[in-house]
Amino acid sequence: MCLMKSGGMAVSVSDKLDFVIRKNSIRAVILLDDENEQKDMLQYCGNSNKRHFTLPTKLSENRNSDLCVIDRFSDNLGRLAVISRDGKFRFEYKGPSDADDDPFDPLDVAVAGDGCILIVDKILGVHQVTSRGTLARLLLTERQGLVSPRSVTVDEERKAWVGCEKGIIIRVWTFIDPRHRPLTSTDNDSLV
Repeated sequence: MCLMKSGGMAVSVSDKLDFVIRKNSIRAVILLDDENEQKDMLQYCGNSNKRHFTLPTKLSENRNSDLCVIDRFSDNLGRLAVISRDGKFRFEYKGPSDADDDPFDPLDVAVAGDGCILIVDKILGVHQVTSRGTLARLLLTERQGLVSPRSVTVDEERKAWVGCEKGIIIRVWTFIDPRHRPLTSTDNDSLV
């Protein structure tokens, strides 16, 4: 779930935690107002019977009030689906095009104030994706010390925080650089 900038919240829901969609399955994002009353349920593409999601899990709101949703297809495969608050499909991101041998296994998503989207991928690391859905760069990978990432958030100082297995937290100091230079520093903090 995520709190919306305009008030209320968005919550991902599923009738079952599996990847089989049945005729009466519910796989949606529900929009709630400030009184926690349901305003809308985003489940289908427009007036069609085509569903937006297989298994929506994590979500975040971008600066255009679109919803960036992690949608799981299986235990180790998924995508980022971006839809407007009125249910229009904007774009999807399924990982770098040159990583065909590695499945895209997204677990969490966060959006920075400038619209940059950060996605934690269990296989390749942290993807920095533009607001149009293209890969800007792999922000943090195993080669840079990332091990088993699970969650991501961005603070008000535009620092990314990545939670990993075994209580390890990685703070990325300068993750937004218009020239896309390598990271200038990271801190690894182990929580005991």
